[in-house]
Amino acid sequence: MLSPLQTIDLRRRITEEGRVDRGYGFALAHSVNPPVDWGEVVVSEPSLQVEFQTPEFVLGDPEDPSCLADVLDPKVLKIPTKAVRAFRGVRIVGWRSMFTRDGFYSSASEFRDAGGNPDALVDSRWDGLVVHDGVLTYVAGHKDRIEIKGNTLFLPALEPANYGSFVIRVLPKLLYFVEQGIRIDQIVVPQRILATAEAMAMTGLGALPVYSVPEASALEFERLYVIDDFELKGCMCSGTMSRLRSLPGVHSNLKRIYVSRRLNAHRPLRRPLLNEAKIEREAEKMGFQAVFPESLSFRQQIGLFAGADFIVGPSGSGMLNSLFSAPGAKVLDIESFHSTVRQHARIYSSGGHRYAFAFGKFDPSDKREPPHLRRWTASPGMIVEGIEKLQAG
Repeated sequence: MLSPLQTIDLRRRITEEGRVDRGYGFALAHSVNPPVDWGEVVVSEPSLQVEFQTPEFVLGDPEDPSCLADVLDPKVLKIPTKAVRAFRGVRIVGWRSMFTRDGFYSSASEFRDAGGNPDALVDSRWDGLVVHDGVLTYVAGHKDRIEIKGNTLFLPALEPANYGSFVIRVLPKLLYFVEQGIRIDQIVVPQRILATAEAMAMTGLGALPVYSVPEASALEFERLYVIDDFELKGCMCSGTMSRLRSLPGVHSNLKRIYVSRRLNAHRPLRRPLLNEAKIEREAEKMGFQAVFPESLSFRQQIGLFAGADFIVGPSGSGMLNSLFSAPGAKVLDIESFHSTVRQHARIYSSGGHRYAFAFGKFDPSDKREPPHLRRWTASPGMIVEGIEKLQAG
């Protein structure tokens, strides 16, 4: 399956050269304006409206104020319809896309909103395929595919190996599907990560065979279930929140936690918070315990955040565990610059949390693109102020 960088490069090559038949070690296949297969809707739940609650305050000035678009005004948001669809004769060709015996389908909400037009995926770098002028170009996969009998569950998602994507995109689908009581014989996941394996065990599916999406390029599935994307850029309905909070975690007595990213020192080019040690020390003086989510099992992370009532930390996958925290928990999210500020706000709002943002500043010597990868700092004094304001409110 094509990575995001390979997808971007292949789109450039197709635009400049026309048809491309091979690249990145793969043979590439093409489909021109394929028919849409909407499958059989096995179960569905109508769209819902939820109220978005704004942050209590914002400290600091974001490098790009547009990252706060749609964050500072209360509004009503519409959660897409939830639907489980069944298909036959399925070949998975993207992180969210597949060909069936009757046509093409993608679980992406933009694909459905466009009436099944693949051009809706034209700007996506996460689908593992390229759409250009009505032509889909994708990894051809094996000529002699292995037929997988029985019922298969496909859990599509963006950012396949990302823990945060698992929590907000894959896990809600898995829990919704399990609630329907549909029997399955195997599962296809974006990537086999530890959290996925633990979640399957927690939901009674731990004994089933598991295939990753890249491995699925060698397979053809007799009957496959897929859940349409219903996560609205982080916004969750009450049913999804209830299912998430019902997961059993390992009990923790910690009430005030600082969610550290300092274990990311092995990735010095990916958004390092240069003075995080100083911020941690200030938080510890105020009764916070520094925690490192990546060092914990999934069950431990659930229990840690379920027991916490005050959460502080730089934005990232670890902070998204606040979905397991009780309504009313206080969250101070330290941000540099990222288009996902809106997503984070919707997650905290969905949890019923009292939340706020504190913005740091880029290292002036770091001019790399995209901006969210740059080195940055945040004022320890500003973080102390944010903690004091949230606990006083």
